Amino acid sequence: KQTNESTVFMYLNNVEEGGCTVFPRAPGIGKAQDPPPGALDMFEKRSWEHMVTQQCYQKLAVPPADGTAALFYSITPDGQIDPSSHHGACPVTKGLKWGANIWLWNRQRYGEIRTGDKREMVISNNVEDPPETVYISWERRDSGRIEPGRSIQMNTFEFHRFQAHFESHTGPPISEYTIQPEPKDTAQTWSIRRPRVHSVEQSSSPQEEEGKEEGYSNEL
Repeated sequence: KQTNESTVFMYLNNVEEGGCTVFPRAPGIGKAQDPPPGALDMFEKRSWEHMVTQQCYQKLAVPPADGTAALFYSITPDGQIDPSSHHGACPVTKGLKWGANIWLWNRQRYGEIRTGDKREMVISNNVEDPPETVYISWERRDSGRIEPGRSIQMNTFEFHRFQAHFESHTGPPISEYTIQPEPKDTAQTWSIRRPRVHSVEQSSSPQEEEGKEEGYSNEL
């Protein structure tokens, strides 16, 4: 999904009073202040202007100064919406405010909207030694489960990413599959098997065995 990744808001003049950009959900910096006398009286109580004007002097806010700008990111590095980027324009209570926005957009990510053409997929639970139920997730969301030896068919879209887990859809992934552009006329198949586990048994070296026979120890 293409998203407004970051914003640069440029301040083009000095504002006599008000006009800040406030971030009410971001951690505060500095001491909270009372709004200037008469600022709240300009707006009806419980109106958004009244509420925002209070927040502008109690929360994190960037003052409008000619030639400066506020840069903030709307999403986190993994593509999730960043709640702390929630922002608002403080009402100008004295003077005028001129500004300009630059919006930076990221490339389309895989996620909540379809990212390509429709595709069909068949998922088979071929886990053995012992057989075990497999839980399927799409973009970290529960997409059902498959009993041992069973298969399911689902409609999906190109580039959607799925993971298989044991015990629950939030557990560590044991297998992953991304829907490909081809084939498009037949269902794509994903066969889930138990991951191979390699183990190395620890054994004593000939030198260690010789040391033990002669009464030597590795202890300090």
